Amino acid sequence: MTRILLLFSITIFGNVFFAQSKDCLKYEPKLVKVSGVVERDTFPGRPNYESIKDGDEMEVYWILKLSKSICVIGKQGDELNVSENNIVELQLVMTENQYKQYHGFIGHKVTVSGTMFHSITAHHKTTVLINVVKMVAA
Repeated sequence: MTRILLLFSITIFGNVFFAQSKDCLKYEPKLVKVSGVVERDTFPGRPNYESIKDGDEMEVYWILKLSKSICVIGKQGDELNVSENNIVELQLVMTENQYKQYHGFIGHKVTVSGTMFHSITAHHKTTVLINVVKMVAA
């Protein structure tokens, strides 16, 4: 029993330490840069957000598959933007003009500058999302 508690404590405190690492990124309004491959993914939408096969509408989103996992540090007292570890993909949030401008980047490695926020609705398909300010070929 003592060994189980010790392992549990190490796991919990290890994750807390990791989330506090100086290498972790910060949520909005901090501008961050991340790199990865842009992919278009299809997800189930209205009415149930569960299955396209069972009649839900298709929703297509652009996802940045990160080159390496990241962690994001939440702010104390912020119940929405909480700390997250091992993030490997980010949903890209863009304007209509940005979708047109960056369409040629689908399937390619890019570096994205923007501000991150935590998912809060059924339309948010990754744990953390990024409001795109700029995207360039990597």
